[in-house]
Amino acid sequence: MILVALLIPSVLAGLRDYSIGTDISVYGNIWFQNAIQSKDIFTYLKWASSSDIGIVYAILNYIVSVFTTDPHWFYFTLSFITIGFTYKTAIDNKDLVNVPFSMLVYYLLFYNQSLNLLRQSLAMVFVACTFKYLRTKNLGMIGLFSVLAVLTHSSAIIVVAIIATYFSVNSNYKTIAKISIIAASFISVLFLNQLIELLVHLKFLTSRYESYLSVYQRGGGYVRLFLLCIPYLLLMITCNKKNQNVHRSLTYYLIMATFLSFLAFRMTYLSRIAYYFDIFLIITIPFIDMNSNLKIRIKSIELNRIILIIMVFAYWVYVYVYTNSGNTIPYIFS
Repeated sequence: MILVALLIPSVLAGLRDYSIGTDISVYGNIWFQNAIQSKDIFTYLKWASSSDIGIVYAILNYIVSVFTTDPHWFYFTLSFITIGFTYKTAIDNKDLVNVPFSMLVYYLLFYNQSLNLLRQSLAMVFVACTFKYLRTKNLGMIGLFSVLAVLTHSSAIIVVAIIATYFSVNSNYKTIAKISIIAASFISVLFLNQLIELLVHLKFLTSRYESYLSVYQRGGGYVRLFLLCIPYLLLMITCNKKNQNVHRSLTYYLIMATFLSFLAFRMTYLSRIAYYFDIFLIITIPFIDMNSNLKIRIKSIELNRIILIIMVFAYWVYVYVYTNSGNTIPYIFS
């Protein structure tokens, strides 16, 4: 049953028309064809690296191209790996979450997004995989998944802030850390241009990100704030403190996502940084379900999970159906 649950959305991703997901036409099909035409993997990887295509993503393209010339098989493989590591994240944290509910949250909040953001969606899931190892302080595995994330999409360098946030808010200096995180988030929003220029100068980001500073495409800020960040941030207040380290870290991931949502008021592309904090909602929302002291019942029936499902479904309807974010609805078979 588990394999079937992972295969069905992966098959749908593989069978989709090339019009589903705008990034397919930007770099998806192109880099798969480049892999087919490349003489050897080292030439291909050098080419991909110079073009700011993540090495992990490029290797996956090349491996699939050895067996087939049909890009649909690549999209199936990419989706299966992405969903597979999402399931790993849920299973790794099953003491905190209901696993099927965690996967439902992923499918409603992030699956459509993964049909569009091919590289970043995989990088986001690699970042999510670090959470179990942050909890157990397994530095080797934290490092492994962090490197995989960065080598999939360079913007995943934000994982450094995610790791630092977890350890700092759960340290002996957590009060100072909390104040510092809020201040740093606020300053980052105010001085975004200077921060991007500094990160490009230090080679943490490529020069492509500087070009985003002059692209004034705005949108999605209010949706993120009022459908994705603030409601769950308020619900985290209702949770008990049995898992204080988890509660603190997830709360501050939400706080940082909220600050980063303001980037969407300035330019949509840069708000993608917030996605690396958003992905932890596959843990946060089921965590709220299991730990909230606010229990809503009708007679003996508890409605908390039903209400949370309605909330994430409403987000899916508005973002992916009504606004057609990422150009994934209506779904069209190839």
